[in-house]
Amino acid sequence: MPQGKIVLMDLARELGQLGDWAVDLRSGHFTSSREAAAILDMPHDCELSSWDAIARFCTDDYRGRLSGSWQECIHNGALLNMAVEALTHSGRRIWLRIVARPLLDEAGEISGVQGALQDITPSKLAERKLLDSEQEFRRFADSMPHVIWTATADGCLDYVNDAYTRYTGLALDKTGESWISALHPEDVERCLEEWQRAVENGTSFAIEYRIFNQALGMHCWHAVRAEPVRDAQGTLSKWYGIATDIHDHKILSEKFTQLGARLNATFESMSEGFYILSRDWKFTYLNTAAEYFLQRNGSGLLGKVVWEEFPLIAGTPLENALKTAADSLMPSRLEYFYPPLECWFSVNIHPNDEGVSVFFQDISEQKAAALSLERTSRALRLLSSCNSALIRCESEDALLDEICRIALENGGYQAAFVALQDDSPANGLRLAAHACTAIESGIDPFQEHRNISSSEDCCPLQQAMRCGQPVLVEDLADYTASWRLHIKQCGLVSGVCLPLRDRRKTLGVLTFWLREKGATLQADITLLTELADNLAYGIASLRAEERHRQEQNAIVKLAASTSASSGRAFFEQLARNMGEALGAHASFVARILPETPPRARTLAAVVDGQNIENFDYLIKGSPCEQLAHGALCIVPDDVARRFPASPSLAALGARAYVGHRLDNATGEPVGFLFVLYRRHLSRTNFITSTLKIFADRAAAELEREQTQARLRDQASLLDKAHDAIIVHDLDHRISFWNRSAQRLYGWTDREALGHSIPGLMSHDDADFRRAFEQALENGEWVGEYLCRRKDGSALTVEASWTLVRDQYGAPQSIFTIETDISARKKMEKELLHQARHDILTGLPNRAYFYEQLEQAMKRSRRRDSWLGLLYFDIDKFKQINDNHGHDIGDEVIRTFVERIRSAVREADFMSRLGGDEFVLLLEDLSAPECAEIIAAKLTAAMQAEFVVKGLHLQVSTSIGIALYKPDMSVDELVRQADQAMYRAKHAGRNCFRY
Repeated sequence: MPQGKIVLMDLARELGQLGDWAVDLRSGHFTSSREAAAILDMPHDCELSSWDAIARFCTDDYRGRLSGSWQECIHNGALLNMAVEALTHSGRRIWLRIVARPLLDEAGEISGVQGALQDITPSKLAERKLLDSEQEFRRFADSMPHVIWTATADGCLDYVNDAYTRYTGLALDKTGESWISALHPEDVERCLEEWQRAVENGTSFAIEYRIFNQALGMHCWHAVRAEPVRDAQGTLSKWYGIATDIHDHKILSEKFTQLGARLNATFESMSEGFYILSRDWKFTYLNTAAEYFLQRNGSGLLGKVVWEEFPLIAGTPLENALKTAADSLMPSRLEYFYPPLECWFSVNIHPNDEGVSVFFQDISEQKAAALSLERTSRALRLLSSCNSALIRCESEDALLDEICRIALENGGYQAAFVALQDDSPANGLRLAAHACTAIESGIDPFQEHRNISSSEDCCPLQQAMRCGQPVLVEDLADYTASWRLHIKQCGLVSGVCLPLRDRRKTLGVLTFWLREKGATLQADITLLTELADNLAYGIASLRAEERHRQEQNAIVKLAASTSASSGRAFFEQLARNMGEALGAHASFVARILPETPPRARTLAAVVDGQNIENFDYLIKGSPCEQLAHGALCIVPDDVARRFPASPSLAALGARAYVGHRLDNATGEPVGFLFVLYRRHLSRTNFITSTLKIFADRAAAELEREQTQARLRDQASLLDKAHDAIIVHDLDHRISFWNRSAQRLYGWTDREALGHSIPGLMSHDDADFRRAFEQALENGEWVGEYLCRRKDGSALTVEASWTLVRDQYGAPQSIFTIETDISARKKMEKELLHQARHDILTGLPNRAYFYEQLEQAMKRSRRRDSWLGLLYFDIDKFKQINDNHGHDIGDEVIRTFVERIRSAVREADFMSRLGGDEFVLLLEDLSAPECAEIIAAKLTAAMQAEFVVKGLHLQVSTSIGIALYKPDMSVDELVRQADQAMYRAKHAGRNCFRY
């Protein structure tokens, strides 16, 4: 044995009272250590001599089992490890642990046994003591009325006392898990989770759950607690637990909880606020309504002193009422306004044993209703007075001034003003009328600040304009825009902005202002909105009347201007009347000149009712330049400053400009029409709409002049045109006949004008009618037709017809350009014939044949008739060419074709495919046999000799016959006929085959 292992064995003997032994099973030799003999109290000079010697020390109860384990060890190689009771040599009773391990030789056979003895008496005595202690614990536990239980360190129940069985009627099984069946199903998962957590963490286990009560037939609540027990090393070794029935206490506690909840729900359901103050004035309870009214969280007030949390009630009637009720034990009632919340409360105070109970309710709405009634009456008076003003006032300015004055006198407001929207929203709002009590003391900030820019987004006036709804200004301090500084100079604090809404747009804003915060304005908004709507209607009505008067005047002026015949007089009269109708001090009509840089020349210039000399001006840098981007240009103010490149604007004292571009029928600019004002323009809708009427008339006159000039030029050009140009009305009577038409057809213009085209030139009536109908429907027609000249000769012309409409869009005449294409048509016909026919024979060629075959097959299918195809050539034609030359061959082909033509029907289509190959189409055969008859005629036609340039030649033909079937293709039919021809050749030539 290695030295190290010997040392370890010696240490083991010293520490653990261990004795070793060994036996050689083959020789029977047995050895043992002195420690083994010492364990059995053997004398010092004695040793164990055999295994049987060891077995004899065991008591009778263990000797038989030990012998059986020994036999298993030496015969089957089983490990022996057994605790036995023994009597030592001195008669002392001890406990031994005997261990034996078989030893194997190189062949794997059991050759010996190595073993050891250990005295385990102390541990056995400790186990016995622990068992006695456990039995004592269980006897004590069984005597307890509570359920007592224990569990192993891993949480598995190993004991439960008799009280558990008596209570539940269940016994703990060997696995220790049957206790779960006694739990209420709803508690199982929760209980197991808590128990598992306690076992894993080694912490105390405490829970309440329901256990089945056998006597009551129901589950009852138990309080369960378990504590872990640890050994000397701190390792958890055991759990001890107890379950106590708390069912009655639990039910009683739940009833108290439910009663408290119902009482609390009663208080919480109250619409009145309710709170309780103790004798030292601390909050002990607040319901939800109280939290809402006081705008405080109840949990934050509990235990707090009322005077400290609400210091503003100190010294008020509410403090006096609270203390009086507490001292006198008499209820108290009052109405109280609490400034921080701006609310009125009705308060009822009732003393009680703890202090006082307070019931209170928000009565702000009732208080406000009374105040609102007074304001409503005043608003109704204001509405009535304003409606009367709407009836009386005849002008917009007078109406707006009157409304502002009435607002101060009858409405009780400190300021009122009306801001109107210019026709262009980008210009913002313009102060049109105002009234303010501060004006009486000489302060009028509105005089200098009469415009509100559209860029001031935060301005409530602009907000009311955009949304079309009233905007309430509760405090001007909330706004930072520059406009509010001017209002604040008058001491104004709050106001309301009401949009003046017409049916189509918002005209402006009506505003009323107060010197105090305007909470009361909210109640007036409905009536004030009605007032604003009535005012908007009045403004729209007055504007409509004024516009109607202006339009009537403009129409009269326009009618007067159009009475002038034309030319300069027309434009001067139009400019003068336009200026008068639009209230402009200067008015102009100008034509664009075809120059670079672009310039314009006035056709009429009227200033203060007088004509001035016409002039040219550069378009660039003038307001008219803006008309390149749109038909209309409006400059409401500062036009001379904005366009310094046009010094005439400043010379005429112009502040505002309105111009309209003059376009011809195709939309091309041809001129300008514009007016100048010495004042700012705020509303331009009437001006622009009326200006458009004058512009349309001026543009029409300009275009008329240009058209007349163009027509004069065109008339001279038409006579120089090479093509015939003819114009005829819808009854086909000629109204224009140029010189080229005279050269083409032979009739002079005097002979042609007024005559009907079909009758004069012998047009085909059907073709002419179709062309005319298409021109009417599509506006044009292009095509060809045959005509007759004056001398009766025919010609083909290519015609282009264009429908001409009158100024109202109705068809008026047909403009026709005609070109003689007779020579071209003749050339085209010849080229087509050459492309489709064989030059040598004049027969249709291969391409033309395939076109005709495809059409013939369609006709056969449509008519359900027989169609035959003969495919044939000249027998031994190559020998003729080789022996006699190609000239003789060509003559043979011509003669062959002539004989074939003489033998077939005129309707039969014959084609030369190439060389000496020919085909013959036979349509509408009465029977398939007819094809054979025709083939026989062809072979018979070749019987006579061919006499060609003195040569006598015998010529024959081989014919293939194919009959068309509906499912055949073109190529398939030709292929069948070709194959049939070759069958005829193989049959000896000069015959036909299918």
